Amino acid sequence: LVLVPGVAFTRDGRRLGRGGGYYDRFLATLPPTVHLVGVCHARQLREDLASEAHDVHVHEVVVAGGD
Repeated sequence: LVLVPGVAFTRDGRRLGRGGGYYDRFLATLPPTVHLVGVCHARQLREDLASEAHDVHVHEVVVAGGD
């Protein structure tokens, strides 16, 4: 299990980081058995975010103070 920070998330697991690609490079090295969980506040949840081929999506998003 890895708790993944982000600036924003979508419910389907897309993530907006800070633009350096650090987490995407790290997460890409993990075995597929590792469960990735994005953690954010309700105000960080978005309907849509741009995504590129190298972006690693999280499996689940946990929203504090939201549903």
